[in-house]
Amino acid sequence: GGLYRYEGDFFDFSVEDTTNPDVITEAYANVRVRVRNSDRSMYISIDDEQFRNYELEIYDLNGVFRQKNDFQSGSGNVFRPVNIEGLKSGAYLYMVSCGGLPVRSGKFVVVR
Repeated sequence: GGLYRYEGDFFDFSVEDTTNPDVITEAYANVRVRVRNSDRSMYISIDDEQFRNYELEIYDLNGVFRQKNDFQSGSGNVFRPVNIEGLKSGAYLYMVSCGGLPVRSGKFVVVR
């Protein structure tokens, strides 16, 4: 055996790579996020075979942060409940992210 030296950019994890929309789209191309809600409850399913940690952030329509929930992805359609009892009636926005990168966003309504 000998001693080898690799010269290249294979291990270049620069900031530009993590902010490039194409890289983000490719990294989460196989992830399926489903959100279901009824009048009083909300459920989330994150189908990701890499079992990564995800965050669900909820904001009101004024952009004020209301709550955050952490989830670990699974394989298949396993819906997990999200506690939204502390939210008043109204419309809200949510964002699902992984490692600080947005994966999905949307809106939902709470009726009390």
